[in-house]
Amino acid sequence: MSSSKAAVLFALCLAFIHGALAALNLNSPKNIAIYWGVYQIAFLTRFNGMGGVPELNLAMQGGICTLFPGTQLLNCPQIAADIKECQSLGRTVLLSLGGATYSEGGFPSEDAAIAGAKQIWETFGPITNPTAKRPFDDAVFDGFDLDFETPVSHMPTFANQLRAYFTQDASRKYYLTAAPQCAFPDLPNDPMLSGAVFFDAIWIQFYNNLCGLQSFVPGSPIQPMFNFAAWDQWARQTSRNKNVRVYLGIPGNSGAAGGGYVPIDRVAHIVQYAKHFASFGGVMIWDASQAHANSGFLSGVRSAVGGSPSSPSPSSSPSSSPSSSPSLSPSPSPTPTSKTSSTFTTSPKRSSSPTSKKPTATPTPTKATSTPSTTPTPSCPTAGRPCPSTGTFTCNGRQFGICNDGRWVMQPCPARLECIQTGSGVFCDYPRGAGRAPCS
Repeated sequence: MSSSKAAVLFALCLAFIHGALAALNLNSPKNIAIYWGVYQIAFLTRFNGMGGVPELNLAMQGGICTLFPGTQLLNCPQIAADIKECQSLGRTVLLSLGGATYSEGGFPSEDAAIAGAKQIWETFGPITNPTAKRPFDDAVFDGFDLDFETPVSHMPTFANQLRAYFTQDASRKYYLTAAPQCAFPDLPNDPMLSGAVFFDAIWIQFYNNLCGLQSFVPGSPIQPMFNFAAWDQWARQTSRNKNVRVYLGIPGNSGAAGGGYVPIDRVAHIVQYAKHFASFGGVMIWDASQAHANSGFLSGVRSAVGGSPSSPSPSSSPSSSPSSSPSLSPSPSPTPTSKTSSTFTTSPKRSSSPTSKKPTATPTPTKATSTPSTTPTPSCPTAGRPCPSTGTFTCNGRQFGICNDGRWVMQPCPARLECIQTGSGVFCDYPRGAGRAPCS
């Protein structure tokens, strides 16, 4: 391994061989999932890039890769070897599609979505097309994670077609997961989460939002803002897979997200609260490099996940156990349930749940591809313009810019919200006073 980020990947792969960081077990509430390497390599940022092939952004890891000629698709034989090594040690490795800088908006048609799923399967699944350009050679991912943070078109068609391919390879179990924001319902992913797609697990991002970890009230059975209960209700009433596992998504360090990081002692209390819900599957950490640099954090999460639930129980009285064991078959087994409206009454807030499926305006959080800079850039973020350093976040009126590979990528806040700058981070919220005028 020739880079520090790659070393993080392999070290974490070995770190918990006898503990929580093992193969994904949807029958257990003691899983720990880490973005970037051990479980989820992030991100595939374009489905249809230069040369008609996908594109990847692996942050600093891209330095040990080359490009396929005529494309912007990375060719990463070293990472391919590491994926197979991790899998040989019992790890589940997923590829995450989307991320904060994804900007294609999904697919222009149903046919394009079906074709996109075929290309993803040929590129990252088992070898079915010998002419396909494969960034990780003969390494085969154990499934795919869908992480879209702005609205996307025809994604249920894409996801269902991708899952249908799982039945073509009985040699391993494949998983399909999603990573919505905690604000419920999650606007970009709601078409998939409303019963249209069978997900094995969802990793809820409880950061960069008012419903994040920082809003948890220790010792209280009533949580007016921290809304794990709403997602548990979704799992039991709306999800196509009634045994879907809901993961508590947390930042691995103070620099991993724009907001929502809390120390490990507070994380432990929140984990104990979440364990009372039947859908709780474990903890997701964003991301590997941040968590690895945070001394004692991973071991603290592992200890919290392995412990017993503590009182008080949540007042929403979740069911005591799933109705059956989660489906681990590679086929998209159940028949879709009809769409239902999930109602979960809370105090009025940015992420309160409506009584209909019409999404309310919700903040748009951002997953950084690297640690944000400590000082907001004085330049005005405008799409395509040069920016100072990858991972910088800066507001521009009702949009925010993400510095990605030396250029600004712009993302809009939802309707009626504006971008709020908090030191080196940003989030979308209702206007506060006069607000900041857009720059140009």
